[in-house]
Amino acid sequence: MDTSGATGGGNGVAQKVATLRSQIEQVGMTVDELIDFPDLARLATIPEDVIRRLFQGDTVPPEEIDLSFAARLRHLVRTKRHPDGSSYTQAQIAAAVEVSTGTIQSLASGARNPGFDVARKLEVLFELPAGRLSRTGSDALSDALDRTVEGVVLMAELKGIELTNLSLRGGSPLVGDDALAKAVRSALDEADAQRRAAPAENLQAREISQELQKIPEEERSSFIEMVKHSARLWRRRS
Repeated sequence: MDTSGATGGGNGVAQKVATLRSQIEQVGMTVDELIDFPDLARLATIPEDVIRRLFQGDTVPPEEIDLSFAARLRHLVRTKRHPDGSSYTQAQIAAAVEVSTGTIQSLASGARNPGFDVARKLEVLFELPAGRLSRTGSDALSDALDRTVEGVVLMAELKGIELTNLSLRGGSPLVGDDALAKAVRSALDEADAQRRAAPAENLQAREISQELQKIPEEERSSFIEMVKHSARLWRRRS
């Protein structure tokens, strides 16, 4: 498994970061209000300072984003704590992954790359999404940003702001107790309060429910799509 880099990956994620930063500002928030940089760095397996520089608009060399597997593993060991609060030792990692300490030493030094089974067990240990360690750093960061993208797009829909160039693939921004989830729930509450305070001739909750039933079954399974659809209806009828 070679995750040392991908041609053009750094430029692609830099553009995504720049677009996201701009559109966070459009919904009236700041990057620091919505993004937990330490957690993003862990999920992306990229140092926090590199990600912050991207959000500041700095030019970051691709090799600082598309790190080797060994560098990413060392980063995880530095940033993810053992349940007892201490740093993971190579022996603890080896026991969790069911390999020898020598194998972990070889992975951390770059002498070898992991097979699929070892990589997946490392992802479980460090609480990463499946496949994260098999992707380049650029792709890993792009994936880790998708939940924030989803939240920004949803907030924009609720506020009647048109956003472009952001694709939706991430986990629900409504789930969790971080700043992003709180901001999205606050936007939902504000939109609901505006609906309740509107004149009776405007779109009522019953009408929203009826319209939602018209959404194809495969789309109705996504709560995000349902809320976005309702927001668009509300703006047209208000």
